[in-house]
Amino acid sequence: PGYLPGKFGENNWRKKSVNLMAAGSTLWDNEVILNQKGISFNDTNFSVSMGGREFNLRSWAITNIPASTLFIFDNRSLRLEKIKTYPFDKELQRATLSNELMQYKDKLAFVISRVGNLPGFADPRNNPERWAFFYGRPGSSSFTGGPITGNFFIPFELIQKLSKSEIEDSVVSTRRNILQTIKTNNSIRDER
Repeated sequence: PGYLPGKFGENNWRKKSVNLMAAGSTLWDNEVILNQKGISFNDTNFSVSMGGREFNLRSWAITNIPASTLFIFDNRSLRLEKIKTYPFDKELQRATLSNELMQYKDKLAFVISRVGNLPGFADPRNNPERWAFFYGRPGSSSFTGGPITGNFFIPFELIQKLSKSEIEDSVVSTRRNILQTIKTNNSIRDER
């Protein structure tokens, strides 16, 4: 906190951050491929280990609140293709993550967020503020996930099995209908 404004000035640090990220990306080999170690989650420091890397999901710079995080993998090579984070629910509406997941319905996805941010993938009725995870192909009925109640581990055998699960038109249709219902309900609320 305060490092970039202190180094580059309060009005200039945002302009420099793009160059710093570009330089940083050349210093870090960001290729991550899921391997025999599977995926493990540590609820003490809210971190995920996979493919020989550890990803800390906390928004340390501003607050200690975890960031909702989405990882997208190629389902054949198990190579990480995309990471998207939403620190402290900023820019995260109820259907944002589900819409993202459905854009990659045939890929392999791993997401950690609050249950209320995963409609169609987790049941938010009991406690929408509770943290949950989803892992699998969003267009398939085969997946693992649920509320986060402590450390968890997704073994490589399950990763491989879920990477080969069939995309089902009925599942895609049902999940899209849920998203449409949420969108319609939000529009009705906005009009009131």
